[in-house]
This record gives sequence, structure tokens and C-alpha cells, in this order.
Amino acid sequence: MISPQHDFRIEQRKKRLELTGQKGRARFAQTARVDGVVDALWAPGGLPRLVFAFTIRGGRITAIELLADPDRLRQMDVTVRSDET
Repeated sequence: MISPQHDFRIEQRKKRLELTGQKGRARFAQTARVDGVVDALWAPGGLPRLVFAFTIRGGRITAIELLADPDRLRQMDVTVRSDET
């Protein structure tokens, strides 16, 4: 099970990128549920182009799989988190 702090850590890393001026492509990164699991998504123009699928063990990220195959992305159930949730 993913700890509630996982979402917080992703958001903190995203904010750190924004604060350090790395706003270019990073501004399209957002927390999302992908096939029911909390991951991150890069979706410029609202179109998912890259999923960062995290493996969590012992409360730590132990692996990140980058998924960019358009056919595979279309088959995924993606729910983008809004700032209100």
C-alpha cells in the first residue's frame, strides 16, 4: 500500500523543480492515478505522453518505469489529480 506521504513527496519534488527555474517541460508533470495506482504523468496540452510508474518498497521509491508507448498509454485508465483533492 502506498503511504499518504507518497503524494506529498511527488508534489514537493514538482514544486522544487518549479522553484529552481526548471519550469520548461516540468510544468506539464502532474500527479495522477494510473490503473488505480498513484504515479506521475507528463501531459503537455493535456495529452498523456509519458507515465512515471513508481515501485514503492518500505515507503521508498525503489524503481521508476517510464512508459511512453502511445498505444499502451491509450489503454491505461488515467485520472489526473486536481489541486483540490
